[in-house]
Amino acid sequence: MGAEFEINDVLLVGGESTHVGIPLVKGAKVTVVVTKQGRDRKVIVFKKKRRHSFRKFKNHKQPFTEIFVKSITSDGKTATSDSQPVVTD
Repeated sequence: MGAEFEINDVLLVGGESTHVGIPLVKGAKVTVVVTKQGRDRKVIVFKKKRRHSFRKFKNHKQPFTEIFVKSITSDGKTATSDSQPVVTD
């Protein structure tokens, strides 16, 4: 947690003027900070066939990574966030 890295594969940059990439926006990058990693709530998978004595029960928890966008850079212009990331364990 708290690791900072850059994402260079940017598809769209918005704001006052929107830039759409074909397929990527050239020279754009996003600096992000990992704030939380964990597993989502449990999803129950239940299958049943009537009158056939068939019941199947499974569950699943999807892993996730929550990130905080620190800054977006495109065409030499940088937009930064006013707040700071809240890193939780």
